[in-house]
Amino acid sequence: MSTFPSSLDFTRAAAPFLRALPKYLRDVPGEPGLKHYGTGESGHWAVQINQQVAGALACLAENPATLAEAGCTRSAGELRDLALAMVRYSLRTHCTGDLACTDGKKWGRHWISVLGFERMTPGLDLLRPYFTADDEARLRALVECECGYRMDEYELVAALEASTGRNKPESNIWNGAFLLRAAADGFLDGAASAAPLVERGTDYLVNGLSFPADAEDDTPVLGKPVRERFVGANFFPDGALDHHGYLNVGYAYVCLSNLALLHFSFKRRGLPPPDGFLRHLREVWLWCKRCTFPDGRLLRIGGDSRARYTYCQAFALQGWHLAWDLWRDEDAARFARGYLGIVAKEQAENPDGTFYGKRLAPMRGESPWFETRLECDPFTVLATSAHWAADAASAPDSACGAPGSGSARPPAALWTGAFHGAALLRTGGTVRSVVARAFSGPTRANARNFHETAPAALCLPESRSDLAEWTGNLFAFVGLRGPKHAGQAAVEETPGGFRWRWEGDVLEDNPLGEGEAPYPVLHRVCTAEALPDGRTLRLSDRIECIKETTLPAGFRALNLQIPNDVYNGGRRSYAGENGFALETSPYPGGRQIVETGATSLTVDGAIRVRSLSGKALRILRPAQQGALVYNGLTSQYVECVCTGLSADPVHLFPGDVLVDEAYEAEALA
Repeated sequence: MSTFPSSLDFTRAAAPFLRALPKYLRDVPGEPGLKHYGTGESGHWAVQINQQVAGALACLAENPATLAEAGCTRSAGELRDLALAMVRYSLRTHCTGDLACTDGKKWGRHWISVLGFERMTPGLDLLRPYFTADDEARLRALVECECGYRMDEYELVAALEASTGRNKPESNIWNGAFLLRAAADGFLDGAASAAPLVERGTDYLVNGLSFPADAEDDTPVLGKPVRERFVGANFFPDGALDHHGYLNVGYAYVCLSNLALLHFSFKRRGLPPPDGFLRHLREVWLWCKRCTFPDGRLLRIGGDSRARYTYCQAFALQGWHLAWDLWRDEDAARFARGYLGIVAKEQAENPDGTFYGKRLAPMRGESPWFETRLECDPFTVLATSAHWAADAASAPDSACGAPGSGSARPPAALWTGAFHGAALLRTGGTVRSVVARAFSGPTRANARNFHETAPAALCLPESRSDLAEWTGNLFAFVGLRGPKHAGQAAVEETPGGFRWRWEGDVLEDNPLGEGEAPYPVLHRVCTAEALPDGRTLRLSDRIECIKETTLPAGFRALNLQIPNDVYNGGRRSYAGENGFALETSPYPGGRQIVETGATSLTVDGAIRVRSLSGKALRILRPAQQGALVYNGLTSQYVECVCTGLSADPVHLFPGDVLVDEAYEAEALA
C-alpha cells in the first residue's frame, strides 16, 4: 500500500526556499515591526503572495524538531516572528487598516480579496495565540468587512462557459469557505449573526462544484433543496471545466485545493464538514485523477495558460492531501510522492534555494514581480502539507464518504467531452488525447479572462510526462495575428479507440487596419483516430486560404513539440529510419532547422512520429524558450518536429493550400 509523504518529507522540500526568501522580503519604512514578501502592492496577487508566505512560515515554525531535522538553520521562533510581521502588514494595509500598500492604495472587498487569506488560514490559526489585542481587533475588523461584502454586495453567479464571465467554481468555493469559517470562529457576535453567514456560505459552496443536474436536485442541504440554492452549473455533465475559456484540468484541481483548506480547518476545529461539502467532490476527484500522470504531473489535455510545472501543479498537492485524508486513495499518495520528485529535480538546478530560478530566468528579466508570484506557490503548499501531515487533529477522517478504490491508474474506458470536442484514452501505459477547445495563445485584448483555443493532441507513454507539451501540439501552428478558430468538432468511439474530426475557419482576430473586424482567412479540417493497437494516433491537417492574408509568424506543419529542459536533464535524442541520429540540448546559440531526411523519427525511444505523406521531417531548435504563458511570457525550452515550416512571414492568396498532411504518432510504452 502506498503511504502519503510525511511532515519531514514536505519540510525538507520546503526548507531550501528559506535561503532564497531574504531577497524577496522588504522592510516597511517607518514601521520596524512590519515586512512584506514581494512588491507589497494592493493588487490581488501581491496581497496573496505575502499572505501565502506568512502562512507557510507559520506552518513550518509549528514543528521545530522537524525543521531542525530537515537541516534548516533558522529557528522556529525566527520564522514565526517573520510571519507575524507579514500578517501585520496585511492587516494594516486592508481597507479597514491605517496604512497604505506600496502603491498608495489599500486592498480588500472584491471577488478575490480573500483567496490569499484562505491559503494563509492554516498558518493564521497557528499564529493567533501570539496575536496582541490590537492584532485580534484588526483581524476581526477585516473579517467583518469582507463578510459584509460577500453578504451584501458581491453577486453569486455560475455558468458553464467562461466566455459569459460567470464561470466561478473556485472563487465560489473560497468565498463560501470564508463565510463558513467566520461563522464557526464567532467573528460576528451571536448565533443570530452567524446563521446568515452559514446560509450564504452554503449557497456559495453548492455553486462551486456545480453540475447541470443540480437544477432539479431535491437533496436537502442545510434544510433547503439543492435546486433552490442552485444559480448555475460550472462543470459540464462529463466533468469538463471551461475555466479561462479552454478545457482546464488545472483549475479543477484548484477547486479541490480550496476544498482541502476548508476541510482541514474545520477538522482542526473539531467540527464536521459543512453541509454540502461532499457534493460532486468524488466525481471531480476521479476526473482529475484521470488527467494526472503517474508521477503527479498534471495531464493538461486542454493546454495550460500558466507557466509549466508551476501554479496549478503546485496546488494539486492540496487536492491529493484531501483525497488521502478522506478516502486513503493510493493514487493521491503516489501523485504526492511523484510531485516531491519533480520539485527535487528542479531544486537541484538552483543552489540559491529557489524552486524555478534557472528555468524561469528569462521571465525574471521581464517581470521580477511575476517571479515572486510563482516561487511562493510550492513553498506554500509544501509547508501547509507539512503541517497537515504532522497535526494530530488531522488524523484520517472516517466521516466523509466511502474509501477510494486505490486503483493504480484511471479506468481505461474512453472519456469524451462534447463542448470541448475532447477525447482521452489511457490504455496499456499510453496516453492518447485530442481536444478542439485547447489553449493556444495569450488573451485577446478585447476579451476578459478568456483565451484563444485551437486543436491540440497528445500521444506518449504515461511514464514520460517530461515529453508532454500542450499548446497546439500535433497540429500545425498558424502564425496569424490573433488567430481564432471557429468550427465544430465531432467525436465517436470506435472498437479500442476513437475517431475525431474538426472543421471550421481560422479568423485573423486582431487585424491592424483601422475599422477592421475579425474575419475568416483560412479554412481548416483536422482529424485524429486512436487505433485499436493501444499506442497509435493517426492524424491529418489541411489548411486552405480563403482570403488573402499574411502569417507574420510563419507556420509549422505537424508540430510535434518536445520539451527539452530541466525535467529530462537537458538532453533529447532523435533517430530516423534512414540512420539519422542527433542528440540535442537547449539553447543552441541561435535558431537551427535540422534537415533529417527521414520520414520517421523516434524521440528518446519513447515517441515515434511518421509522415504518411512521404515528407521529410525537420527539427526546429529555437534560440530561446517557448511554452507561452497567457501574458506572453515563456516558461520552458521546446523543440519541434515538423514537415513544412517557415519562421518568416508567409503571404497567402485564396486557393493556396498551406498545409495538407497525414501523419501518425506512436507511444512506445
